[in-house]
Amino acid sequence: MAILIDAVTVVVTIPSLNEHYPGGLDAFTQHAPNGTCRSDGAIAGISFMVPADAWLFVRSLTRHGFVDPSTTRSSDVGVVEQHTGFLAP
Repeated sequence: MAILIDAVTVVVTIPSLNEHYPGGLDAFTQHAPNGTCRSDGAIAGISFMVPADAWLFVRSLTRHGFVDPSTTRSSDVGVVEQHTGFLAP
């Protein structure tokens, strides 16, 4: 598993996308709020310039059943800053 972590990246596992996100990875890619969506087949990521935008995107994913890693430990969604690493456990 490897994707570019650029600025602040929301990382989601492909199995969780296929389970929770209507339309799976293809729909997730089409609905991405910017052009930075990428995947290696196991994980997908979308980058944001500032953490606040990344957390807003994560909160939009909770409508589909994803866990917000800022409130509960998650193995499906992570927010990673390129210089410091994960922003939540």
